[in-house]
Amino acid sequence: MSVGGPATAELEDVTAFIQSAKRWGTPVSGPDFVSTHSYPTDACNAQPDARTQLDCFTDGIIAARQQAAGHTFLLTEFNCGWRNTAIHDGESHAYAASFMFRTVEKLAPHNISALSWWTFSSIFEEGSLPPNEFGPFGANSALQTVHGVPLPIYRGFQLLAHAGDEILPGAVRGKKNGECGLMLRAHRVLACFGQFLGSTLPGP
Repeated sequence: MSVGGPATAELEDVTAFIQSAKRWGTPVSGPDFVSTHSYPTDACNAQPDARTQLDCFTDGIIAARQQAAGHTFLLTEFNCGWRNTAIHDGESHAYAASFMFRTVEKLAPHNISALSWWTFSSIFEEGSLPPNEFGPFGANSALQTVHGVPLPIYRGFQLLAHAGDEILPGAVRGKKNGECGLMLRAHRVLACFGQFLGSTLPGP
């Protein structure tokens, strides 16, 4: 049986957990895995440049992962934000899929064993059922509405599951040039997902 944790919020106590686990009698290497949660509306949203510093969210996760070097690292809860803040425009919208693609692209080189979107269904144990099925915020940050209608983030993961695992550099050209959120190759097919530009982020 694997032993690990602590599934903390905001990437907290990663180093302290590993050190404590060793003192508690786990093998000298420490716990089998380290798990934690993160949202861009945690530390990042407090920054005055939250809407332009697009790497704030993933930089924090990478730093936590480095604290757990040598251990399996699981991000067991994340999404594009929580409630209405200046950094996002609701988990029910296409923005969520764009955010997910960019997050996957940034974290791919860092050996993170799980990225678990919170949450799969709008029916879960926290709070009550959403009053508005399609939002804003009607889906409780889920992949599906309360009646199981797939939202853009659901379709984003669906596309990602079939897109291959070879990441290529890419760019979007047009009226507003910028980076391709995530370009993957599978069976000679190129897929560019999630244009995510500071100039096109949704308003608060």
